[in-house]
Amino acid sequence: MIRWTGLSTLIEFLRSGLGKTRQNIENPDSENFSAEKRMTEKTKITVYFRKERMRYRSLFQYSNSKNNNKIQTEYETDSGWESAESVNEIFPIQIRSQKEIFELTTNPKQLIEMVNGVPEIGYAQWDQKRQELDAKYVQLCKEVRDAEELIETRELVSRKLNEIDRKIGCIRAMKIARLSMIIRPAYVKNR
Repeated sequence: MIRWTGLSTLIEFLRSGLGKTRQNIENPDSENFSAEKRMTEKTKITVYFRKERMRYRSLFQYSNSKNNNKIQTEYETDSGWESAESVNEIFPIQIRSQKEIFELTTNPKQLIEMVNGVPEIGYAQWDQKRQELDAKYVQLCKEVRDAEELIETRELVSRKLNEIDRKIGCIRAMKIARLSMIIRPAYVKNR
């Protein structure tokens, strides 16, 4: 059986050419093949891609030393190729094999975490902002409840004050009536 002639090979070499690492969640050694096992010091991979009407290329040079592979990113100008920022800055993608995608789909939570972890989606910032707004909402709800209690208390105090004023008015009226009864007979007698 001939190996290293299909889509998996293309994906592995594309990963290497763009400086992407294996992103297999469950088991990084689950696939038998690795592009680096097939590379020599002479291996060079060039990946061309376009983004926003600009043409870029990523130049990969394999090194037997661990993590010493050279990756250079360039963009095309009228006068040739010029150095550009990191390919990960220009082209933030994740490259996964069919098997890795299948393994991700067996655990939907991992798939959601992977999507949420992408900086362009901004889930972490959104979640932080949501938590801040939730806390502010809870605080405002507490303030509303406190204000409603204060209004209720004020209305209750106002009703009690009106009742007391009414009672005072009744008491005054009764005292005036009693006084007038006492004073009137004495006034009538003195006349």
